[in-house]
Amino acid sequence: MKNRPKILQFLAKSKTKDRERIEKPERLELRLSPSRSIGVRLFLYFFLVIVVSVSSVGYLSYDRSRQLIETQVEEAKRLTVMEAAEKLQIVLQQYEDTSLEIMLLPEINDLATAYRLYPDDIMGQLEIRRELETRLNTYTFSDSSIASVHLLSTDDVLPTLSIGGGGVVGELADAPWVQQAIEQDGRGIWLSSSEKGPSGALSTPAFGYARIIKDQGTFNASYVYLMELREERLQQIVGGALGEGGHMYVLDAAGNIVSSDNQSEIGTPFATSLSGNNGAEKLTIDGEETLIAHSMLQSGWRLVGVQPYAPLVAGTQTIFNVTIGMLIAGIIAAVIIGWMVAQQIGTPLRRMSALMKQAEGGDLSVQSPYAKRKDEIGTLATGFNEMLANIRRLVEDSHASVREVMNTAEELGEASRRTATSAKEIAIATEQIAIGASNVAEEAEKVTDVTNVMGNKMASTVAANEQMAAAAADIRQSSRQGAEYMQELSEKTSETEQLTVSMVSKVEELQKSTASIRDILVLLNNITKQTNILSLNATIEAARAGEAGKGFMVVADEIRKLADQSKQSIETVGTITDRIRSEIEETVGLMGRAYPLFQDQIASVKQSNEIFLSVNDRMAEFTAQLDAVSDAVQQLETTQRTLSDAMSSVSAVAEESSATSEEVASLSSDQLQVGDSLVGLAGRLEDVSKRLSDTLNKFRL
Repeated sequence: MKNRPKILQFLAKSKTKDRERIEKPERLELRLSPSRSIGVRLFLYFFLVIVVSVSSVGYLSYDRSRQLIETQVEEAKRLTVMEAAEKLQIVLQQYEDTSLEIMLLPEINDLATAYRLYPDDIMGQLEIRRELETRLNTYTFSDSSIASVHLLSTDDVLPTLSIGGGGVVGELADAPWVQQAIEQDGRGIWLSSSEKGPSGALSTPAFGYARIIKDQGTFNASYVYLMELREERLQQIVGGALGEGGHMYVLDAAGNIVSSDNQSEIGTPFATSLSGNNGAEKLTIDGEETLIAHSMLQSGWRLVGVQPYAPLVAGTQTIFNVTIGMLIAGIIAAVIIGWMVAQQIGTPLRRMSALMKQAEGGDLSVQSPYAKRKDEIGTLATGFNEMLANIRRLVEDSHASVREVMNTAEELGEASRRTATSAKEIAIATEQIAIGASNVAEEAEKVTDVTNVMGNKMASTVAANEQMAAAAADIRQSSRQGAEYMQELSEKTSETEQLTVSMVSKVEELQKSTASIRDILVLLNNITKQTNILSLNATIEAARAGEAGKGFMVVADEIRKLADQSKQSIETVGTITDRIRSEIEETVGLMGRAYPLFQDQIASVKQSNEIFLSVNDRMAEFTAQLDAVSDAVQQLETTQRTLSDAMSSVSAVAEESSATSEEVASLSSDQLQVGDSLVGLAGRLEDVSKRLSDTLNKFRL
C-alpha cells in the first residue's frame, strides 16, 4: 500500500508533461551553413548559369560581330579599290590604244618621207605638217583630259611637233624619261605627275604616257611620242569611290604619289610601304588606325584607298551596348528566377527537414503545411503527415496499455503483499495448529480466493500485451510501407535523370547539324564570290567590246546584283544559324548544370528512407520490450498456479488437522517463499512498466 501513491504520482507527472508539450510545443529550427543549403545552391546555380551564359554569349557575339564587320569592311573596301583599279586600267588602256592609233598615222610617215627625201619641198612639208597637226588636234579636242600631245624628233632632220600646252619649253632630249622610252623599243611607259607635267610647259599638274614611233620604212626611231594627261582625270575616275572620309591615291612603281585629292601631295612618297599586288590591311598612320586597300595596275602603278578605321566599325559600339544591357537583364532575371526556385524547392525541403528533426526528437504533433501541393514535395508532405498520424495513434494505444499494465502491476503487488502476510500468519498458525486448525482452514480459503483473483488479472495482462504486440506490428508495417514509397520515389528520380541525359545527347546532335549548315553556307558564299568576280570580268570584257558589248554588260551587271543579293541572304541565314547554335550551346550548358540537382534530390530521398528505417528499428526495440513484459507475466502466472496448488495443500492440511506439525510447518515455509517470489515479480513488473512509460513519454502527441 505504501507504493501506490508513488505510482499515481508518476502517472500524474507523465500526463502533466505530455499536456505541457502539447500546449507549448518546442520549435526546432534546422540551421545549415549556406554552402550546404539546397535553396542557396539552387539560387547560386541559376545565377551563375544565366550570368555566365549571357555574358559569354554576349561577349562572343560582340567579338564575332566586330570581327565579321571588320572583315566585311576590309573586303568591301578591297573590292571597291579593285573595281576602281579596273576602271582606271580600262581608261589608261584607252589612252595606250590612242597612242597606237597616233603611232600608225600615215601623216607621220609622210612627214618623215617629205623631210628626208624632199628637203627642198618646203610647201609640201608645211602641208603634211599641217595635216598631221590637224589630226593630233582631233585627239586633244575629243578628250578634254588630254592636255597636250608632243612628237619629239630623235634626229635633226625631222621637226618637233606640239599640240596644246603652249608648246614644248626647253630642251627635252636630255630628260630621263626620253631615254627610258627609247630603251623600251616601242613599249610605252607611264610618267608620274609633276606640277607642270612631264614637258614642263603646262600650268596644271599632269602625268604622261611616252613611247617611240618608228619609221615604217627603216624601222628606226623617228619620234618620241608624249601624251600629257591632266591629273584631275585620275580623281574623276577613282575619287569618291570610298565614300565620305576616304582618299584615293595613285602611286607609281617607286611609291610616289601620282594623283591625290590634295595636289600638294603629288610627287611626294606615300606614307607607308605596301606589300603584295592586291589586298587590304589595317595600319597606324600618325597615331590613327587606318584601313588601306590597294590594287596593282598593269603599268606597275598602284591604286591605294585610305580611310580612317574608327568610323567604319562604329556600329560595333551599338552591339557592345546591347550586350551590356542584355547582361544586366540576365543578372536581374537570374536573381528573380534563382530566388523563385529557392523559395519553391529550398524552403519546403528545409522546413520538411526541420519537421523530421522534431519528429525524431519525439514531437509527433508536427504537421507539414505543403500537403496541398500537387508536386513531389506535396506527395512527400502528405506521406509524412499520414505517417505521423499513424504513429500518434499507436503511441496513444501504447499509453493506454501501459496504464493498464501499471494498474495490473499495482493490484498484483497488493495481492503479493497480502499473500506474504498470509504466509506469515500461516507460519504463526503452525505453532498454534493444535488450537487453531479451524482458523487455518478459514485463512486457506481466503488465500484461495485471492489467488483466483490474481489469475484473472494475469489473463487480462496477457491480453493487453497481445494488443500492444499487434499495435507494434502495425507500426513496423507502416514504416516498411514508407521505406518502399521512398525507394519508388528514388527509382523515379533516377529515370528522370536518365531522360535528362538523353535530352542532352539529342541537343548535341542538333548542334552538329547546325555546324553542317554553317559549312554549306560557307560553300554558297564562296560560290557567290566567284559569281561576282565572273560578272566583273564580264563587265570588263563588255566595256572593251564597246557598243557590241552593251547588252552583255547589262546581263553581267544583273548577275552581279543577283550575286550580291545571294551573298546578303547567305549572311542572314548564317546569322540565324549562329544564333540557333549559340542557343543550343546555352541549352546544353543549362542541362549540364541541372544534372547535379537530380543527384542532390536522390541523396535527400535516401536520407528520408534512412529516417523510416530508424523508426522501424525503434519499433523493433519496443516489440522486444513487450516480449520481455509478456515473459514476466507468464512467469507470474506460473507462480500463481503454484500458489493455488499450495493453497489447496493448506486446505488439505486444515481438513486433516490430525497431521503432524512438521508437515504443516513445511507447507507454511513453502507458502512464505511463494509470497516473497510474488512480491519480487510484482516489483519487476512495476519497473518494466516505468521503463515503457518513459520510452513512450519521449513522444509528444
